[in-house]
Amino acid sequence: MPFKLQNIIAYLFLCYCTIGLAQTQTSIELEDKKVDTLYRHFNSGLAKKAYKEAHKFLKKFKTNKAIANTNLLLAYYHNNYAEIDSSIYYTNQALAHKSIVNDSLANRLTILAYQLLALNNKNKGLYHESKKWHIKGAELSEKHNETNLYYSHLHGLASTYIAINKTQEAKLLFEKCIKYSNDPEIILGSYINLGSIYSSFSQYKLSNIYLQKAKAICEKDNSKQQALVNVIINIGDNYVNNGEIDQAIYTYGEAKKISVKNNFYNLELIISDKLGTVFYNQKRNNEAF
Repeated sequence: MPFKLQNIIAYLFLCYCTIGLAQTQTSIELEDKKVDTLYRHFNSGLAKKAYKEAHKFLKKFKTNKAIANTNLLLAYYHNNYAEIDSSIYYTNQALAHKSIVNDSLANRLTILAYQLLALNNKNKGLYHESKKWHIKGAELSEKHNETNLYYSHLHGLASTYIAINKTQEAKLLFEKCIKYSNDPEIILGSYINLGSIYSSFSQYKLSNIYLQKAKAICEKDNSKQQALVNVIINIGDNYVNNGEIDQAIYTYGEAKKISVKNNFYNLELIISDKLGTVFYNQKRNNEAF
């Protein structure tokens, strides 16, 4: 489970506003307010409006801070629409215009830019390039005590390690994220990924221990019902692979009930297919549904 970009945007926005208040010059304050408006639009579901205004403001902005943060917003916008090359372009523009002063805002912008470069290169299949940017981001985060961003980069690096078949390295990083991170999204994603890793090792009971922890997190948050269904499906798959058929049937049934309740039609079809396969293999065709 990738780290949510909305959380990163919100984090940057909060830092931006805090530092922006210290500025006293009228022209700088005016540009700060305009960037403030852009991020508010972006975070409140008005991304397209933010996109249009960002291009308009970029033609008029004079300060590197405003230019850099606006370019970073455009980079996130294009990333959300999987427009990878455009996202990379605006990320590099943000880095090119960042403040040369080694202050906390400039450091955060750099760390977030490295996060975007890592994500975009991963989406292009350039995993070693992605690894490079996650490592740079983690090192810079650690240097400047940016704890949340540090574990965001570690989680992303672990996902990249899975893609290049460095499973043991990924496992250690996910375990570190669970132990030390305070971000519930990173912890949830780490539990799910560890479940997948141990399942790939055919350690199904250990896999389900981690997946049950992920399930418990999802059950406490009504917005995570779709993630909850996927986690339960994975638990059911582990039961099937471990020969615990009755437990698998019960688990798939649990997932199906949640899917029906929430109108997750695609997941409902997937679960029905899994149940049908189990019943067929067990010669219990009269029970299939």
